[in-house]
Amino acid sequence: MNQTEIKKSTYVLFTGIVVFAICWIAAVLIDGTWIYGVDVMSKLGISESFAKYIFLIGCVEAGVCIFIYGFIMARETRMLLRRVVYYIFQIAGFLLMGVGVFTMDYDIHGFFAVTFFAMIGISVIIYAIYAALQKNRLLCLTSTGVAIAGILMMSFTPLAFVESTFVILFLIWILIIDLSEYTCKNDCIR
Repeated sequence: MNQTEIKKSTYVLFTGIVVFAICWIAAVLIDGTWIYGVDVMSKLGISESFAKYIFLIGCVEAGVCIFIYGFIMARETRMLLRRVVYYIFQIAGFLLMGVGVFTMDYDIHGFFAVTFFAMIGISVIIYAIYAALQKNRLLCLTSTGVAIAGILMMSFTPLAFVESTFVILFLIWILIIDLSEYTCKNDCIR
């Protein structure tokens, strides 16, 4: 793998996550009515305040960054199973852009949102399998833990809580995966 390309992808991913987090937090503070675990995130996209623009920009920007990250990493990855994960990131990035463009006011919003969550869930499971095959216990346990947490939350908590919490888990998980790539100098898990 080309370490320069991996560094570029890391910067793109980190930028996407930081800007999305700032936009989400700013939208919540500006809106003032959105409640974590009670309201779905997409409610911010139809806020009656300026918060909707900030949140939607964050969704589109994060989608673009996840798409670019997936594109670069898929190009740099030799192992097919791992490359599939990065292809799924590209699809998820596109879907997240759709969430930012088509708010809850549009019927198609549900398709973009549900498919986005399905794609990131599938990517977590595939990566857990990949890490297990590579005998990378840390990444396998991390990925499996995120997958199990998602399944348990879907089973026992309200959708609004699952959605917001799984987004946070996904962002942490994708950073862990990326940092494992970034810090790996000798093709250790490729």
